[in-house]
Amino acid sequence: MLYKGLLASVLSTLLITSLAQTPPPYGSSSPPPTYGSTPPSSPAPLYGSTPPPSPAPSPSPLPSSASPSPQPSPSASPAVVTPTRSFAGSAHFLGPASGCEGTSMDGFGSAALSTTTAAGAFSGTANPAALQVFATLNAGTSSTCVDAFTGLPLPFALFGVLNAAASGASPVMPMTPVTRLLENSPAAMSAADPLTAAYAMVGVAGALPTGSLAALSSASRAVRLIGVRMLFADAALSSAVVSATAALAAMSSAGTLPKCAAADARAAAVYAAMGSLASTSSTTSFDLSAAGLVSKLVISAASRSCEATSATLASADVAALAQQADALHQAAVASLSLTTPLGAAAGGAAIDLASVMPLTALEAAARALYVVQAKGTAAVAAVASGNAQAVAQLVAGFATELAAAPVNAAAMAAAITAVPAQPAPAALRLAARAAGPLTGCAATVRDLYLRQTQTATTDDKGAATTTLPVSGVLVSLPAGCRDAALSTSTRTSVSTFALSVLLPPGIESAALNPAAALATALFLYKAGASDTFPSRAIAPSDFALIYSAFKLGLAGAADELPASADFVRQNFGNASAAAAVLGTRAYLLNLRLSAMAGPTSAFLAGLTGGQVDAAAAQMMAAFARDLAAGNFTVTSSASTSADGSTSDDTSTYLANAMMQVYQKHQEQHSSRRQLLQSATLTTDQLTALMASAAQVVAASTALLTQLDKQVASAAAAGSPLDAAVVFRQAAQVASVQQTALTAALVQLAAAAASGNASEVAALSNKMASDFTGTALSAAVQSAAVSQAALTDMLASSGISTQPSAPAASSSGSSSNVAVIVGCTVGIVGGAAVIAGVAAFMMHRRRAAQKISHKTDGGVDVAYAPTGAAAVGVATPMSAAGPATDVEMGAAK
Repeated sequence: MLYKGLLASVLSTLLITSLAQTPPPYGSSSPPPTYGSTPPSSPAPLYGSTPPPSPAPSPSPLPSSASPSPQPSPSASPAVVTPTRSFAGSAHFLGPASGCEGTSMDGFGSAALSTTTAAGAFSGTANPAALQVFATLNAGTSSTCVDAFTGLPLPFALFGVLNAAASGASPVMPMTPVTRLLENSPAAMSAADPLTAAYAMVGVAGALPTGSLAALSSASRAVRLIGVRMLFADAALSSAVVSATAALAAMSSAGTLPKCAAADARAAAVYAAMGSLASTSSTTSFDLSAAGLVSKLVISAASRSCEATSATLASADVAALAQQADALHQAAVASLSLTTPLGAAAGGAAIDLASVMPLTALEAAARALYVVQAKGTAAVAAVASGNAQAVAQLVAGFATELAAAPVNAAAMAAAITAVPAQPAPAALRLAARAAGPLTGCAATVRDLYLRQTQTATTDDKGAATTTLPVSGVLVSLPAGCRDAALSTSTRTSVSTFALSVLLPPGIESAALNPAAALATALFLYKAGASDTFPSRAIAPSDFALIYSAFKLGLAGAADELPASADFVRQNFGNASAAAAVLGTRAYLLNLRLSAMAGPTSAFLAGLTGGQVDAAAAQMMAAFARDLAAGNFTVTSSASTSADGSTSDDTSTYLANAMMQVYQKHQEQHSSRRQLLQSATLTTDQLTALMASAAQVVAASTALLTQLDKQVASAAAAGSPLDAAVVFRQAAQVASVQQTALTAALVQLAAAAASGNASEVAALSNKMASDFTGTALSAAVQSAAVSQAALTDMLASSGISTQPSAPAASSSGSSSNVAVIVGCTVGIVGGAAVIAGVAAFMMHRRRAAQKISHKTDGGVDVAYAPTGAAAVGVATPMSAAGPATDVEMGAAK
């Protein structure tokens, strides 16, 4: 039992005076108090019923009679039967607290609670006239009282309150680590909804009385996110209490804390310190993740509730012990940071993977608390015993401990409606691809279930295998990885922007390419755009959406996706003709996506002074949004207007997308001066500059589109396909795009950012000359690529390097499809675009002083305003690490 001797009088006073005082801490092993039988005058009924009428007053005693016959005393009152009503409760530490016992109090008396079930449910009784009912769940009194997720005994008691205002037909009292804050907060305890008030004390708004697990099972993503915050608050608060009490235990072992010799007393002291911290805050709340929180709690609890001497508190050993406990807590809190790092989705809605994949949140909380409780307390004790590095060593290996924690993943999955269990961990093989295999590329692999991060570096074939088994991961591939297909003995070509790819849980191999990144962006966009997006992980069907949108792999087509294959693994079969067609078209689509995101992002980064990865992430997010709406354009088609100028769908689409990304960047990141200058420009003037970049990108992308059309047509006609030839020609297009074209766009952006109108006009003219028509064809055909690297990539996808013919769907040519890149696409609007850009720059120069350009310094510009275009190295503008907090893949 958990109540001290003075509790009876204090609680009785508290209840009768409508909570004028705070009940003392719960935690001692003293027997429960006995309450008086006199109820408060005119109490509000807890269950909505009318209190029973008082017994009739006893009649006045009669004079004594001489009769020898015994008579009952006329003054004796009939026995009063105290009415009771039942209530239900739900006890959760992280998971259900099962096999636990407790006691309820209502101001009229106390009663035992039923032992909690495997689901944490319990029941109790109280007087229907009670203003409030309090209940505690004992800790440490039974080895069967454990948390269902961690499997560990409850480290401290839980406390709950049921108010008259919260009563109903079936009132339920919730008990969690956070609701125990109520015992030290009279204002929160007397609130109409004590649970909401308790969670508000730790910064969680809108807490739901049904609890975190019910919230995580909701059909509403917004409700699930509240559930995640409630869950993480319980975990973080529990971590703080366990860490702080571990430090107090180490201090009390030396006899320096006379009032905190018992574990219950130490937990009560820490909770009292948290109550004081909240009450002295202007917001009546405190931050569970604040650095130094546990240090403050240890010192406050020791000095106030535990009555440590001034000499004890001034000891350097005590301060060091408090700091070690704080370091332990900070490691746990860091592992609880909202799981994924994906910022705002394309639609602008905040998206966190924990609200979409709630099982990952449960595992994060359970693993963190298991390590703190099972390993952290021992480490703090070891520090007090002389091992000064015990906590530091645990913190250094915290990720390993998280992954190894023997938590009950099956119980967690069962606790959330319609969520499959975590797949068994296994090794994961990755294939990083751009135009060719990406070699020497350090992919960051973050396991969302096991809460560990590892690096997998690709070999000379672009492949890497994780050293640690994984369940479900987010893979971040940085920019700057060597592209084996575009690199030669005299030149190294690198990937130009980072990718973030969310992989289906349980997958054993995966290809990392722009289409996979776009599938991730589309999945996240849909999740953020709809509150009814269901709880689920990304699936192979999400990857297939990208390819089917461009009519790849459709049932019954010449490039039909084999039954045993998927677009995650890119395992297109056993060198069949259909596999060759599908693999070739998939390669071409990835190059088109890369062309639309890479060069344009380099241009935008140069124009805004931002980073290429961030711009590419925004472009991918825009692609996902438009793909969901059916507005994404990756296939060029030209038309002629009445004035004789031509227009191109891809060019127009890219210009609009670039404009949106530019404007969003200016709104979020530009200085006040830059915003004022930009505000003087019309949309048409800005569009002219975007069009100059978009149209040369579209011109070269059209070559890839033409290749795809020829492959599809040949497959439909049953003509043999020489995939090796197509791969080579496509890689040559990519080489021009990623080197000379990207460098030219970077120079154009630098000139525009510096306000150099004459250089902008010169560069625009030169791009029109060098990257359209016969000049573009010549540059493509002369581009050097590595056939060996391309052959390796073909083989790894099961694509034959020998000409193969699918079954003919109609009579057609029997000649091989050895495509010669001879198609030409001119700049749309030609001279009109150049004139528009020049006018834009003149306007900008007149409107403001020249804007200093923030050069990144990371670009090897192999393109000059005059002279021949150099097909050189395109080094990424940003040397930032892998993506961790992005819309879809930008480095942070």
